[in-house]
Amino acid sequence: MFNDVCCASGRDNSGSNIRKTRRLKVVLDIDETLIHAEVNEGVSSLRSGMDAGSETKRADKVEGILVKIQALDGTIHDVVVRKRPGVDRFLRNLALEHEVYAFTASESYYAQPILKLLDPKKEIFKGCYYRSECTKYKGKTFVKDLTKICGQSDMTHTILVDNNPMSFLPQPRNGVPILSWYGNCRDNALNILENFVKRLKPLDDVRPFLNKTFGVEAALQKYQPTEQKVTSP
Repeated sequence: MFNDVCCASGRDNSGSNIRKTRRLKVVLDIDETLIHAEVNEGVSSLRSGMDAGSETKRADKVEGILVKIQALDGTIHDVVVRKRPGVDRFLRNLALEHEVYAFTASESYYAQPILKLLDPKKEIFKGCYYRSECTKYKGKTFVKDLTKICGQSDMTHTILVDNNPMSFLPQPRNGVPILSWYGNCRDNALNILENFVKRLKPLDDVRPFLNKTFGVEAALQKYQPTEQKVTSP
């Protein structure tokens, strides 16, 4: 669907020291982007992630952490959460230089215990957004409108990292696709992503570069209602 381009291949012409200190708004998906959760049927409807048909062999998986999820009806569910390799360092480093937000299509009562696992001291995420803040596309697919987090004037320095390309539909030129992760201990996507984000800092507007790199706008064009199609700056 997207151009066969690795995040690490992005290039930029470094600007002034002032431009290098610019803080981006980095919006992160959770399931299959930062973690993979293995759930039972009772909690599967609360989350946005999927269990891969070609599941990673158990011997190759990151060790899981047991997290208890309390549903609205009071029932407690055991969820095995696996952290994507390097996620703790990635989030810590990202928060030092940028404003970091979580935006998930999962229910808040499912996502909040997982966010607590990722950010126990509440030092990483400046804001967390859940299924209730998502917009439904054709009544069934949850998409993520970044104006729920920031104004249009901030879109020049805002990115959404997500494994689900449909999430980018409201602002396709702000999208940074990442491969879905299901537990493989040899994954290095977050290390690549961290280096890629550094390359965005000097840019006056990240959108033309992201769109050229990933081609999200063209890939999603057929899903956009004619009156809502986005035009490049």
